[in-house]
Amino acid sequence: MLTVTASRVISVRINQMLQELTEDNLAELIGQQPLAFVLYSAGWCGNCRIMKPKFKKFSNELENVPFFVVDSEKFPESRKLANVDNLPTFASFKNGKNSGQVQTNKTDVLKSFIDETFTTVSEFQSPRKGGYSLHWWVASDDEQDQIFYASGKFGQ
Repeated sequence: MLTVTASRVISVRINQMLQELTEDNLAELIGQQPLAFVLYSAGWCGNCRIMKPKFKKFSNELENVPFFVVDSEKFPESRKLANVDNLPTFASFKNGKNSGQVQTNKTDVLKSFIDETFTTVSEFQSPRKGGYSLHWWVASDDEQDQIFYASGKFGQ
């Protein structure tokens, strides 16, 4: 029998997907989130247009974590939250504070950046063939062990 207990209740936002900023309010949006990812881009940036669908794909995989797209030319206050000196820039924020960033046009580098933000805290494999598996992830430096993502598969 597997028992999971949590020391506190966390809010979960299902089907968050990708949100594009329409006003310069990123600080307000991420300040309420224990974890968020941001793509800083510009309309003229070809690499940004290439990476945006990949960023969106990752947002669909991590439904409980908000992903934001910021036009760094239109929203200078939001741009100041990260060290954006090249585009595209990807940043992670924990409780409104920049916790890391990378400037890349390579999908594998972006995936590694996102994956490094998380630590697997628990995994369970059913000993029976065709059973199930469960996985929980938390932010890698989260002392309160908030579960940001959980998955399970049956019939493996």
